Parts: sequence; C-alpha cells; structure tokens
Amino acid sequence: MKILLAPNEILSSVCKPVTDYAAVQEAQKKMRRLMKQSEGLGLAAPQVGIAERSFIEASKGMPRVIINPKRIS
Repeated sequence: MKILLAPNEILSSVCKPVTDYAAVQEAQKKMRRLMKQSEGLGLAAPQVGIAERSFIEASKGMPRVIINPKRIS
C-alpha cells in the first residue's frame, strides 16, 4: 500500500459508500501503519487507491476510523 499523488483520478472521483466492513477493517490496519510511517495525522481511503468513503485520523494520539461520513450542514 502506498500513498497516491495527484493527478491520480481516484483522488478527484466520487467514492462509493462502504458496504464490506470486514474489508475496511483490514485496509484500515494497513492505512494506520502507513500513516504512522509517514508521520501523518490522517489518511483517506482514496489516498491509497480505495474508492470508498472512509478515513483514519490521529485524534489526541489515538487513531480513529470514520466510515461513510456525511456532511450535515
């Protein structure tokens, strides 16, 4: 797994909702490792080539996984 860079088209595409939660768990484990190696604070699934709506963030030192986020305002 590696971080994609622009102009990769997945980075500007509309991603589909997550439906396979087991697959997301496995991908998020790999994303967590990659985020730590890169000394990042967050990583979205499309940034690693997964066209689904999820991301991981480091909040107060603890990783937090967000699946199918929705904008409410």
